[in-house]
Amino acid sequence: MQINRENQMIRIPLQWLTACVLGALIAAPSIALAETPKQPNIVLLISDDDDYEHFGFMGSKIAHTPTLDKLAAAGTLFTTAYCPAAVCRPSLASILAGRLPHQHGIYSNRIVSRSLGKDSITLNPNGSLPNRLKDAGYATFISGKYWEGDPQAMGFTHGDMETKSFSSFVRKGQEELFRFIDDQRDSNPMFIWWAPKLPHSPHNPAQKYFERFENAEIPIPSFYSGDREKYVNEMRKFYAMGTWFDDGVAQLIAKLKAAGEYEDTLFLFYIDNGYTYGLPAKSSPTDKGLRTPLFVTWPGQVPAGKRIDSLNYALDLHATALDYAGVEVPTDIASKSLRPQIEGEVKEHEVIYGSVHARLVAFYKRDSSIKRSAQRDLFALVARTQRWKYILYTQDLTEENDAYIGVGHNLSDPVRRRKGEQELFDLDADPYEQSNLALSAEHREQVAQFQAGVLDWWKRTGGGPLNVATGSRGITSPSTRKSKTTERGR
Repeated sequence: MQINRENQMIRIPLQWLTACVLGALIAAPSIALAETPKQPNIVLLISDDDDYEHFGFMGSKIAHTPTLDKLAAAGTLFTTAYCPAAVCRPSLASILAGRLPHQHGIYSNRIVSRSLGKDSITLNPNGSLPNRLKDAGYATFISGKYWEGDPQAMGFTHGDMETKSFSSFVRKGQEELFRFIDDQRDSNPMFIWWAPKLPHSPHNPAQKYFERFENAEIPIPSFYSGDREKYVNEMRKFYAMGTWFDDGVAQLIAKLKAAGEYEDTLFLFYIDNGYTYGLPAKSSPTDKGLRTPLFVTWPGQVPAGKRIDSLNYALDLHATALDYAGVEVPTDIASKSLRPQIEGEVKEHEVIYGSVHARLVAFYKRDSSIKRSAQRDLFALVARTQRWKYILYTQDLTEENDAYIGVGHNLSDPVRRRKGEQELFDLDADPYEQSNLALSAEHREQVAQFQAGVLDWWKRTGGGPLNVATGSRGITSPSTRKSKTTERGR
């Protein structure tokens, strides 16, 4: 190589220059592949007491959810997942803990201490999602629905530290959250627990939301035979509450875009438990009580427009958040990251399982001296494949224990079952679980297999011993539903 010092011209031999260029071209792809995006902001969007069918992205022609529809389309949609519980508190606690309700102990909305006579038991904060993210450098914000004691101990660094905003967050604004976003922009990644009490009752939508549905045509489903006018009125308000939730998400997205944070934000969505009119839903083992869609959206990082219809668990949002944040997912929790499915390594669950517990343990036969336990307060175990749904009742559902069990009766008949009763539904032909096939001789072996599988799942995942007599044909009992006479371990 020669250098002309007079004019500082550099003359480089052609062979040497060619080698350098080729070397750079070869190295460039490996450099690009090594680059990883920075830790994303994570927003966990939690819909409260909603119907899995009440979204445009789930095919509804009535629901008005344009923001959620766009957000779901911009990411990967999971259409068929099960909530950790059919009622809000244990479902939310499971997302915080990454464990099943009977594993972490918060399996009911109200849990009474024998010594104190009040709801004194909260979730252990060790290893909680916000604590793990805080340890990884996140600023963590709590907003809306939250039950589990001191938010700071749970790992939240900002937000409603007195947790008084169950009903006010989003309904009355998001100013504190928006200040948090301004304060943290361009500094710490943010984790936002976004959980307004919407569309949860009271169903009292603002007029601007109700107007859209005031004259909407609401079809009467075949399973409903009650007061038609009341059904239509309630459903109109219900849809309007969903639009209120959607508008709250729109305001949040607008703020993130204005702060320059939208492109760096991972959105996770689920319903904490089901709710509807005309069918048993909240706190029940039906799909209307347990089923939720999920979506995972991160602009430019998560495949857009991808739809996964196979069975999944909403509990997996805990591990998914950790995975995308670059935090190692513990091997001893029940939650597993959805990222492999999102990125193409599809591992379908042939069957998923769940448990449903009494909602209000405080009302257990009016006797708070009886020791509480997850197995004592369990009343149903559930197994589901793409086509079939199986339910095993582990205690009686009677008029005497209505307050304890707490199954919602929203324009539907009370649920009455007997301990040991089994149900089997063909969801392809009977998506609303109206015709019980468990007593049919042709399904005897199938029922026995489901029974063995769900009892094994309960035991494998730490469930205590159950005192319930079962049989492949089930037990006949009064039922609000018609009866035809003719995985992975977590």
